[in-house]
Amino acid sequence: MLETARNTRTDGRRDLVTELLGLWLVLAVFLDGWAHLNLPSLETFFTPWHAALYSGMLATAAWTAVVIWRTPLESGATTAASDLRKATASRRELAAQAGAAVVLDDSGAPRPPRLRASIHV
Repeated sequence: MLETARNTRTDGRRDLVTELLGLWLVLAVFLDGWAHLNLPSLETFFTPWHAALYSGMLATAAWTAVVIWRTPLESGATTAASDLRKATASRRELAAQAGAAVVLDDSGAPRPPRLRASIHV
């Protein structure tokens, strides 16, 4: 993990957004906790305090995914997006090869019997 941290490049904008989202999430946790302790009639999920908490969680998770998706791990390394494209292309090639093998199979292996519909009166 330390090796990855040394090789990861970052900039001030990304750090600022991450810090602000973290602050939003922490403040929303405290706000929601305060509401639960001080408002005894609060027994529903749909409250402004829950909205602040869960929207902060969603925004932080989305931002983290974007950062991971776009960040090269080392100089010259690929991003997660390009790695995923390569893996998907490899899977397509393997699926095409497997499909061709099934279609072109002439090994003489027994085939499963075909089912016939029969009606008994």
